Amino acid sequence: MNVSHLISVLRDAPLFGLAAIGETASLDIPWARIAFVFILCVCLSFAAVGFLRLRYGLPFLPGRLVNPIRASAEMFGSEKKELAIVERLPTGPSSQFLLLSRGKQRYLLHISPQGATLLDRFADELEEPVDL
Repeated sequence: MNVSHLISVLRDAPLFGLAAIGETASLDIPWARIAFVFILCVCLSFAAVGFLRLRYGLPFLPGRLVNPIRASAEMFGSEKKELAIVERLPTGPSSQFLLLSRGKQRYLLHISPQGATLLDRFADELEEPVDL
């Protein structure tokens, strides 16, 4: 294809689907095909992100998308504030160590006849205790 042929094609063709005055031309834009390709691209990108989440050990869908009512309750509601004894270790006839749990916080207390003493407070980040 030479340059003169390209110039004649561009000169005779309607500009952006617009015809000259007196001629009829329809605007041939495949809207259905454009919409289909857009939806396909969105689905492919969503699937790629989901598979990357699976690769890194996360669920395919975030919890906010799976159950939005539960997610909104978790986000705006308060967490459980129940106090529970996780472990009790007696150190003598009248004293003991207690590991208490309240929500995500854990407390280490020393209980004796003189009273209770808070020794440490830490977040519950580890699922299993660390053996030293």
